[in-house]
Amino acid sequence: MKLTYRGVTYNYNPTNVESVKTEVGGKYRGLEWRFRNRKAPTAQKTTLDLVYRGVAYTQGQEAGQEAQQEAQQAQPAPVPSIGERARALFLNKEREELNRQESMLVRAEERVVPGIVQRARALFLNKEREELNRQESMLVRAEERVGLAH
Repeated sequence: MKLTYRGVTYNYNPTNVESVKTEVGGKYRGLEWRFRNRKAPTAQKTTLDLVYRGVAYTQGQEAGQEAQQEAQQAQPAPVPSIGERARALFLNKEREELNRQESMLVRAEERVVPGIVQRARALFLNKEREELNRQESMLVRAEERVGLAH
């Protein structure tokens, strides 16, 4: 089948897949449906010769074999000693503990600090009221002494 996409024509040959109807199925919006299983697995080309923006490359089994050969030639990663692993575990635990403590402090600030600020404001206002009451009573006593009582 010849198809065209954005002015480029190409041949499309879909693979015919033989299938077997199963007993699993049902009815959806008035239409019957059934699952189908393939009789035999489809064979696809293992390697693809592709071109992207003018650069040719291969994808598939050959490319995978090249990567495997490169991996075999590469040096294996050094295995850390027991002491290094123990140190890393200890440091990770310490980091987790510090993160937990920091999050607890942040939550405590969010909950406790506003309450402390409110109490401090209330204490300040109470002291201000007491000071005003004290000054007012001093003025009343001074007026009484001078004889300017109401």
